[in-house]
Amino acid sequence: MSNILKKVIKLFSIFILIIFSLGVFIMIINNNRLYVVEASRVKTNDIIKEVNEFTGVIGPKYYIDIYANDELSLENVYIKSAQIVEDKSLFKLVTANNIVDKNSITVKSENNNENIKDDIENIQINQSGEFSVSNKVYIDYISENVQLKKGELICRYCYYDTNVYVEANVSSDVLNKVVNQRPKIQFKNNNILQLKMVDYNEFQDYGQVYFDVEGLSQSTMKLYSNVELEIVKDTQCDTIVPKTAFLSYEGIKEGASGVIYIIVEEKTILGKQNVLYEQSCEISTVGKNELGISIDNWRVSPNDIKNVVKYPTSKLKMNMRVRVK
Repeated sequence: MSNILKKVIKLFSIFILIIFSLGVFIMIINNNRLYVVEASRVKTNDIIKEVNEFTGVIGPKYYIDIYANDELSLENVYIKSAQIVEDKSLFKLVTANNIVDKNSITVKSENNNENIKDDIENIQINQSGEFSVSNKVYIDYISENVQLKKGELICRYCYYDTNVYVEANVSSDVLNKVVNQRPKIQFKNNNILQLKMVDYNEFQDYGQVYFDVEGLSQSTMKLYSNVELEIVKDTQCDTIVPKTAFLSYEGIKEGASGVIYIIVEEKTILGKQNVLYEQSCEISTVGKNELGISIDNWRVSPNDIKNVVKYPTSKLKMNMRVRVK
């Protein structure tokens, strides 16, 4: 081989090396200038734990009401409303003839009227006309009127150890789930106690639902306290992304439309680069930290998706090249 040919080959090799080095240098500089994003894996054909959170109020299953059966005077009220009472006189009643007995009052209860006799027997009246209840009770209401008319409510109470129910105002979507799907419903911070729907009312824009809680009484749950509840359901989804990855036009709710930015690794003359694709989609399931989404028309094959931008911003554009953090 001639010296000239050797020199040509050597120069060509040096030229190729320079071009390659320059390309690598440009790629490094270019990558350092790329917009940095944090990415998360896209899950396909996976299970998402669907969660709907709402607030309920603890209430007793039934009250006992004491009404005046005649014109009475209410004296010596020893209690106040919203008070727990045990082994204590509640109030004193006086009649015109100073004869006060159980004929002076009417007792009503929502306890299916089956145990109304027990409720009446629990009421004690002494010779002075002082009323007490043989059980530990929660006083919901006591009249402030000294002179009582016939039929007027004197006192309302419930037994302290009575079972309670939970009442909740919910959206129409949640009502539909509770009534038609009968999912698992639990306290947000206690997944052992399960709630069972026993009744509901449906209105135009919302619903009222009543839940029974087996073995739960106001001795463990304070009456009229707010409790956080949640519906938990395992749902199979085609695609699952973090909640933060979804840019919504309508908020985070089922059926809401929005976009995600998927990342595809593409080969270029400068090597492999991460390219963004703006993908229109719709929320099918709302989980605690993730969303199940449905996509009708993929911009790229799902198999080509590397991951999804976890925290998209307004700076992201279609076909934009990015650097994954």
